[in-house]
Amino acid sequence: MVERGVTVWVFLITSMLMVEQAAFGYFTKDQPMHHFFNSKLLQPGEYQISMYGNFRIGLTETLEVGTNGFGFVLFNKPVANIAVKHEMFRADNYQTSFSSHSLLLPSSLFLSGEEDSNSDHSDARTFLSLHGITTGLEVGELSVFNFGLYDFYVLQQQTGDEASLHVISPSVGLDVVFNRMFGVSLILVQPIYALAQQNTDFGDAESELDFSREDPSAVRFLMATGTISWQTFNLEAGVSSAFGLTSIYINLFWRIRD
Repeated sequence: MVERGVTVWVFLITSMLMVEQAAFGYFTKDQPMHHFFNSKLLQPGEYQISMYGNFRIGLTETLEVGTNGFGFVLFNKPVANIAVKHEMFRADNYQTSFSSHSLLLPSSLFLSGEEDSNSDHSDARTFLSLHGITTGLEVGELSVFNFGLYDFYVLQQQTGDEASLHVISPSVGLDVVFNRMFGVSLILVQPIYALAQQNTDFGDAESELDFSREDPSAVRFLMATGTISWQTFNLEAGVSSAFGLTSIYINLFWRIRD
């Protein structure tokens, strides 16, 4: 039961993040490959927007913020969410950054107006977050090898009861630039451990799940995409695989710099 719940929540978060995968202009030293699972940030005053409503903007050389409209597409109701990316360390050939994307889901997301006002779950809240640290090592002029550690976090609260879930997942990836108009991005995220906790008026409970004892492919997230970039317009296409299900992925991005 715990493994099934872990799979559902990880799928929801990774699906949300798929729509903010990569966004480029012409590839240059100042505009390298950029996505959630690498350490690169947008430049100050630079912003990107996708066909799915994802929006990000670089505020400083070490900070970018944004939001994602995928919640509106999926649920047709407002979903408060914020994305943050912050550079922690940098040297000549590597960069380490913290990335986070969090959503707050109200009970009304799942209930009609009448049900929401009468339901015992009207005060329920669900907080979802994916956050972690990634280091990118330069392996070429514009190509980078990425590795990191992420926490898929879920918190549910209702009238004093609280349940939480942590899913610890290492990641590896490779961003390869072939020329200034074409690049390829490969990403692997592999959950290895989960901790579920529940606090109620009747007592507390805790359970653990060691994914190393299970089939790794059952919870693995893979993504391979290629991006064609022309000025500010970007066409990205590829395949993604999550929990044994493989699908085609297509996205359009615009990356604009003041």
